[in-house]
Amino acid sequence: MDLGITDDSISELYSALEANQVIVVVAPTGSGKSTFIPYRLLSPIGKPLDHFTQNGPIIITQPRIQVTRAISKTVGENFLGCHIGPGCDIGYRHRGENQYDRRNRLIYVTDGSLLNWIAAGKLDSYSMIIIDEVHERSCNIDMILSLLKRELPKHPKLKLIVASATIDTNYFVDFFKDTCDTTLVEFEGKRNFGYTVEFWNKEPIPYGELPKKMAEKIIEILQTTESGGILGFMPGQGEISAVISELKEKLTITQNPDSETITGSINTVNGESYFQISALYAAAGKQKNDWALKPELDPIRPGDSASIPRRIVIATNIAETSLTVPDIEYIVDSGWIKQAEWDRNLRRMTLKARLHTRDGCKQRWGRSGRTRPGYVYTLYTEEESDGFEEHTSPEILRSCMEEHILTLKACGVSSIEDHTWFTKPSTDEIDASFGVLKERNIIDDDGDLTFKGRELWELHRSLDEGTLLLLSDRFGCSVEAATLLAFGTRLGGNLYHDNYPNERLFIWDSRWDAKRKYAVWKIHNALRVGCTDDLDFAFKLAYCYSLAENAGFGDEWLSFHHINGDSFKAAIEERNQLLESLLGKKEEKWRTRELKCKQLHVLRLVLGFAWPDRIVTLDKKDDIFDFSSKDGTNRILGQSSSFNAGTWEDGSIAVCGSLTTNGSDVDGKPGSVQYPSFLVKIPMGKRYTSECELLLAISKVVDKSGANCNNLFVDQMFPIHSHVSIETIENNVVQISNIIEHRNKSSGTRACDLRYTGDDQGAYVQNMSKLILQSFKCPDPLIGCKRVEFGSDTVIIEEWNCDGNAISACLSPYPDVLQQVLKTSERISVSVESIIGTDVHGQPGWAVMKHDAGGLFPIELSELSLSPSGYGLELIEDTEIILDQVYDQQHGYKLSFIPTVISELERLCKEVAMREKDAPDNFESDYTIEAVIVKRLPPDKVVAVVKTDNNAILHFTVRREFIFIQNVNALDVGEKVTLKLRLNDKNCQHERQYSNLSLEEIASLPSDWTYNQSNGILITPFCLKPNSELEERINPNSLEKIVRRSWTSCLRARIVSSERYYQAIAALRDREIDVHITKLMTYRGTTDISGVVFEYRMTFSDEPYSISGFLRKRDMNCPNAGDFACTLKLGDRITVKINNIDFNSSNPLIGSRIVTDP
Repeated sequence: MDLGITDDSISELYSALEANQVIVVVAPTGSGKSTFIPYRLLSPIGKPLDHFTQNGPIIITQPRIQVTRAISKTVGENFLGCHIGPGCDIGYRHRGENQYDRRNRLIYVTDGSLLNWIAAGKLDSYSMIIIDEVHERSCNIDMILSLLKRELPKHPKLKLIVASATIDTNYFVDFFKDTCDTTLVEFEGKRNFGYTVEFWNKEPIPYGELPKKMAEKIIEILQTTESGGILGFMPGQGEISAVISELKEKLTITQNPDSETITGSINTVNGESYFQISALYAAAGKQKNDWALKPELDPIRPGDSASIPRRIVIATNIAETSLTVPDIEYIVDSGWIKQAEWDRNLRRMTLKARLHTRDGCKQRWGRSGRTRPGYVYTLYTEEESDGFEEHTSPEILRSCMEEHILTLKACGVSSIEDHTWFTKPSTDEIDASFGVLKERNIIDDDGDLTFKGRELWELHRSLDEGTLLLLSDRFGCSVEAATLLAFGTRLGGNLYHDNYPNERLFIWDSRWDAKRKYAVWKIHNALRVGCTDDLDFAFKLAYCYSLAENAGFGDEWLSFHHINGDSFKAAIEERNQLLESLLGKKEEKWRTRELKCKQLHVLRLVLGFAWPDRIVTLDKKDDIFDFSSKDGTNRILGQSSSFNAGTWEDGSIAVCGSLTTNGSDVDGKPGSVQYPSFLVKIPMGKRYTSECELLLAISKVVDKSGANCNNLFVDQMFPIHSHVSIETIENNVVQISNIIEHRNKSSGTRACDLRYTGDDQGAYVQNMSKLILQSFKCPDPLIGCKRVEFGSDTVIIEEWNCDGNAISACLSPYPDVLQQVLKTSERISVSVESIIGTDVHGQPGWAVMKHDAGGLFPIELSELSLSPSGYGLELIEDTEIILDQVYDQQHGYKLSFIPTVISELERLCKEVAMREKDAPDNFESDYTIEAVIVKRLPPDKVVAVVKTDNNAILHFTVRREFIFIQNVNALDVGEKVTLKLRLNDKNCQHERQYSNLSLEEIASLPSDWTYNQSNGILITPFCLKPNSELEERINPNSLEKIVRRSWTSCLRARIVSSERYYQAIAALRDREIDVHITKLMTYRGTTDISGVVFEYRMTFSDEPYSISGFLRKRDMNCPNAGDFACTLKLGDRITVKINNIDFNSSNPLIGSRIVTDP
């Protein structure tokens, strides 16, 4: 293996170890400092095999879990040719995985593991410690270095190696040399290949455009080079996803769009070339990251070596050090990272994007040029690079010190003030952390650990987690507390988290059709029905799965409810680990206790006592809540997620889980909102100051516990889509009396199938229902719902709903009467029950329709509007519309409102054309229509919609230059505006996504159509109508998109005023205002002044705005009469009284007289 450090050069390190206790090693990236040095210490040249391991194993730390696993595997397989794990020469350890034992001679561990071992007094058990990648300056690294400085003199046989490629060597050597013999060893790390750097040479790139520019540079490399992998560095997972989305949009994707990798092809100067795109980041999961690091890629065509794809990996700084992505030749560096910073007000770490350091960028660049010449392309200029900081700032300067002070105390550091820090944190942060530790009784007034503090440290958990676990253990609800902690981070705003697909709990795919989205949404929503809060929700999920798993169909339960099995089982495992860390050597029966519903109320009280700084008050307005500190002085706004379980009321008191900041619309404007992972209601709304008060409160609620648990499981007793029998109780109320069967079968009719048809899981559903009914009794009366004429005592459960404590089912008749209607009718009248504008990932949602024949059914938003996002469709909720039953080759029969929408647009185009014919060049005479603003599209567009008499929604996207005010944010969503319309006089352009045409279709296009194969743009006339000729030439799917697009942009819209604008201008009537003259009007054919145009400057929506007016000469009745009109000139300031307002004029203000002389 070609590495910079060789057998010849390793002898210098041997000599240094013989004479010194601490060695600072500096070696370039790729030289083998993380692999070859440990190998040659384990298997030394010219020395006994155990020369460096006589007193125990060598411990080598890595800053990340993925790296810990990967490097140990590399050293074992590539250097020693052995397996790794217990009983082998090499092992590894990180949280959740202990692949080591006493027989290992080399153990790779995360730095947090070593920190715990130091505190446990295990340094006597090791021969050597290697701290790798110290340039990252994590808190753990700094803590380890400061503790080792204190401990090394006590362990003279213990050696320490501090290693990195880019560090301030003098600082590290000076830190240790006053207590230990310390020296510096530098390896040249010569390699056969290097890399060249090409800096960005254009205007600096705004942060928001980095994904686009990254994708463009990668495509440029693919098109202009023949081989070599490409590694792109982006700051975070969201940015990585954006880059991959850009690449998917601009490249031809051929396979695996949903797997760990995305494969495609591109035309280059040398013909077709294949590529494979992977993401690499910490939260992606082991399987996905292993794909990115796969040593060799498989051919696209099996057996054809010419079809081996080029590797494209988009990574965070996880790939910056230690990890080696194979066959990388090209680096594209954004120059940005995301760095964690402690926010004491929020009591959480926040990730902030910031420019990288020069050292960090060099680490990135060093990922190339290892097996062939490397090329680095930066997305920042050389001048910008010169402004980067030299070294990464120590994490300890931007971290919470509470847990670190606890660790130091556990390690025997008596005086924090006298402790020798590698880098000392701020005094304010140390003092604040001491205050929290004392308040929670973790340290006493003398600064020593209390019994509770020792218990907390032994848990090796965060203070919040540890405090809750210990307290819940005392009050008998530890299993429920551990369940909440494990599942809590996956609830609320994280339930469907799009940036963490492997960790999100609920499965969702925005590419599903409306039928499947609606079906899955109903099942997911039913799981939350009956839940008081997210504690109930977590309990319900864990309890139901446990019940199903014990009965042998746990996986079926997860599948039916569309729950991510990997994430769910990881939460169960995390729950078990929390209990193991808490229970230790307690009896096994306590470790396996089942969840108990009656303990949930106890846990709610315990939560409020354990986390007083997380107690929040909910304000009913839009579910906005305030974070209130214990003394009530610190208030920060956040917003509950629509995925938080429970029905919340104004003034509710709750405990809030960790917060996630997501982009969102705030009052219709782009912004960011903090969402809680979970919210738990606190009974009685009181905060308790002592455990005695808490015990008394628990005694008062324990008898009431479990009273509402029956309501939790109605959807499990009678699942969605179940066929049930009903009995009439009274008036319009029926009661479900028995489950008959569960079906998800296709109707098999000629008419369009309105419901999602999945696998038949009737047997599982009936078994689960029986299990739940054995454990909990049915609420009595069970279900209340609105009575309709079903024509049968058998109905289908469509939805479960909860209004406060009232639970009801939405039922539809069986057999499906509506399906029978569709067999004989081409058009049906339906009511729009609800519009789900966006799905859980912010993509287009669906609409729910209701027919008098009974039952609800979903329909695509794209079948109600020409807007792909369905802008403004909420305006037709609770209205009646006529749907046409149409047929196409791709979807079969479907219901659509588009024929009506196009008919309304055609009518509007005719009216606009007639107006233009009467006044072709007079914009003031353009067709005027009222509309409503429904969406802002950053940075400078708005969407306005018109609702017609037939309830069709016509949408118009208007750019800033066609809006009467410059600041588009001054227009509020929901505000009424006035549009002026004109026919679009240009041809219609269809981008690639609208016109993915085959070569045969391109050749047979009509003569007035134009197609550009290089960019995929198709040019057609507006207002196309399908005909037999077009249907023969173009495939139905493409033709439908082209026709719709031709109608979408057939009219140009200009926003000329708004409702608030009218009100602001109308308020000027009968007022005297100061204006200045902008134009002198004269009588035709003379120089005599006939009047003046003036301008009035006002403030509208907090921005300056000018409006014009007109004053006729005969109205210039100045008090000092005389023909002073002849003396007026441009720019003169006068005071006029406004007599009238003509909103249809370009000069709407009509002055009646001049109040004062100019």
